[in-house]
Amino acid sequence: MPDTFNYTPEDLINPLGSRQLSARAKFYQRSLYKDAIYPDNVATPLDTWYDKNLFGRVDQNQNVIIVKEARLVTIRKGVTEGMYALDFVEQAFMDFADHMQRAYITNCISRGGNPLLFNIKAHAAYISPTLMYNKYMTSLSDSFNANYVDIASKPIKKFADYKKVFIEYLKLMCEGTPITRTNFLLSNFVSSFISGLKIAIDDGDADSDSEKFTNFINDPNYSYYVDSAKKFGFIVDKNIPWVLTADLFSDVTLDYLEYYMNERNELINKDNFFETYFYKGYWKDIELLSWMMSTGYAQFVSSRPFYAEEKIIFNRRCPGSALKTKTFNRTPASTGDTLTAKESVDLYTWLRHKEAQGNGPTLKTLRRKSYEILRTYGRYATSLRVPQYINDSYKDFLYPPHYGQANRDLKLDKDTSSGIIDTALEMAKSIATPY
Repeated sequence: MPDTFNYTPEDLINPLGSRQLSARAKFYQRSLYKDAIYPDNVATPLDTWYDKNLFGRVDQNQNVIIVKEARLVTIRKGVTEGMYALDFVEQAFMDFADHMQRAYITNCISRGGNPLLFNIKAHAAYISPTLMYNKYMTSLSDSFNANYVDIASKPIKKFADYKKVFIEYLKLMCEGTPITRTNFLLSNFVSSFISGLKIAIDDGDADSDSEKFTNFINDPNYSYYVDSAKKFGFIVDKNIPWVLTADLFSDVTLDYLEYYMNERNELINKDNFFETYFYKGYWKDIELLSWMMSTGYAQFVSSRPFYAEEKIIFNRRCPGSALKTKTFNRTPASTGDTLTAKESVDLYTWLRHKEAQGNGPTLKTLRRKSYEILRTYGRYATSLRVPQYINDSYKDFLYPPHYGQANRDLKLDKDTSSGIIDTALEMAKSIATPY
């Protein structure tokens, strides 16, 4: 056990870690939980705060991944309907839940413990990353549309004007928040439940070390729960002990996978697992940026159909001229509102380069090779081939600078952060100046 501090006997039975503490107190309490509170005589837990916080978000080759929803099934033991997990995960969960129920009935475990540990049901499971990113993109465009102020000398008249300003807005936003879907899926804006590999048996507050200790770690059945979960292919999360995560490629998990086949009617194994259950996150990364811009403009025109423009009005009766402001209708949104292939590549390469903190190839090199791919494969290369090349150029740098630090604000129902709205408002206002 690391000796970060000399913990008192009172500390060992009364952990108080939470986000409400001062920085010094929080560091002490989080160290207490990590080094002394969590038992070391149980199966090794999954540490998603300090070690494996991208588990289920990337494959073995460091590609960001997204679940194929066709492989999701309904969890039969859930507190509500409409909860999902990957097929083999759900079956293992059912077997584990039945095992814990039998242990309770046969007096193999204490009847005085937390019933959540023997009457196991899913309280939280798969959350769609696609819906989360769509909501995130909408929050970006909505904030821009609501707060951008037209410049009378150079107003937004049509989509071409809108996308020019919106691109600058995204570049500013990229300084502090993810823009591309690939980077968004690596961020703390996204719930860890996007993988389909996790199921929570409680909906507690992951920030409260006291709740973890009282309801789980100090429970007489906790050791049995953790060790039994391991036997059914699950790892308990050290920092959220009510969250079970499939232990990929353990012998138990591989045994469960033997009952399932891929689209080619082949048995699933280590080699074809990720291509069976996930697709690459960079797929359509570029198209999504164009979609955000086109739908954003449509909403912009719908809510703000008029613009004011300064015009020099000549009056024959007067020797001089006057500068006046007149109101006009913006050009309606249309299906042709989109980024050109070059605009798409220029924006995407800039964003990925910025999101990688300047690591990897130079922007010039990245664009030159991307243009070559466009010339070779045509406009639709932006769907797969271009983002694939760019992804391969940056996947070795996907871990952000804060990787390994605790996500101390984690909630099981975490959605896009409300902070994005405030940031977006400021960015929209900051570019409402002539350019």
